Amino acid sequence: MLGPILDTGIALMLMYLVLSLICTALQEWVAKILELRSNNLEKGLKSLMSDQLARDFLQSPQLIGLNRAGPRARLRGPIKLKSEFGISNIPADRFISYLFRGSDVSVPTGVAADDLAAGLARIDAAIDAIPSNSPEAERIKALLKGFKVEAAGEIEAFETKVKSWFDESMSTVSGWYARRIQEFLLGVSFFVAVGLNANTFQVADKVWNNDELRVAMVAAATKIVEDKSAEELEKISSDDLKSLQLDLPIGWPEYCGFKNFADDVCTGFNNFMIPLFGWLITAVALSLGAKFWFDWLKTLINLRGDGSSGTSTQEKAKGTTTV
Repeated sequence: MLGPILDTGIALMLMYLVLSLICTALQEWVAKILELRSNNLEKGLKSLMSDQLARDFLQSPQLIGLNRAGPRARLRGPIKLKSEFGISNIPADRFISYLFRGSDVSVPTGVAADDLAAGLARIDAAIDAIPSNSPEAERIKALLKGFKVEAAGEIEAFETKVKSWFDESMSTVSGWYARRIQEFLLGVSFFVAVGLNANTFQVADKVWNNDELRVAMVAAATKIVEDKSAEELEKISSDDLKSLQLDLPIGWPEYCGFKNFADDVCTGFNNFMIPLFGWLITAVALSLGAKFWFDWLKTLINLRGDGSSGTSTQEKAKGTTTV
């Protein structure tokens, strides 16, 4: 009895793996078109500094090569989708250069006191030059002044503190993007689940009651685990999937359309809440990513005995003879 249960679980995980690859590709494509990473960076800078200071920084000569020629017109229409500057990553050195407007504040060890004083004076001038037009700008000025006090006259120590703060801030912004993109991926996953009618309950029922389908899906899952590594998942092409001769038990009947897709003849259930819950389960599963399901698929197949420590089917077929 455990065999069919395990095989049904493997079949479901195979479906999650294949559809996760589709969802990830869709999410990356949409994120690139809408420049979500750049938008997130711009919003993060504005929250850390101020709208005006962030715009000034993003348009500064120090970011030439990272941004476009300058601010550009966004997509036409009431919804501003694309990023204005198109920058997705900013090294801390560029912020230091912007802060001091390209002047070199670094002073080699052992220089004359007047040279050191000149460097410290440039730091004070750079901090005072930040416009005090918002609470964020005042906070930045206070933060930089605090770094200068902590550096105790060591310009290199001051630069190190500013770079560390900027890198940590960018890491926080990246965390915001990761959470946002995960939510976005969940939405894409639900769209795919409904669009392909990938209802976990319905698929499990079909696989459980069809021995031939169950065997075929387990064989396809075994081949993927034996032939691919987790790092190679993104390189799986449509030709690779076609070579598996994989026929996932998903999709809508031909007689189902937008107007009647909720009918029981289309969903296979009398209560619409059941397929809705099935789609939600699939969506959450797909949002976990292909690597997650590949690892679990490998674990279950090894547990089943069809794969052990990466040994291929061909190698097992050869076998070994001991006397």
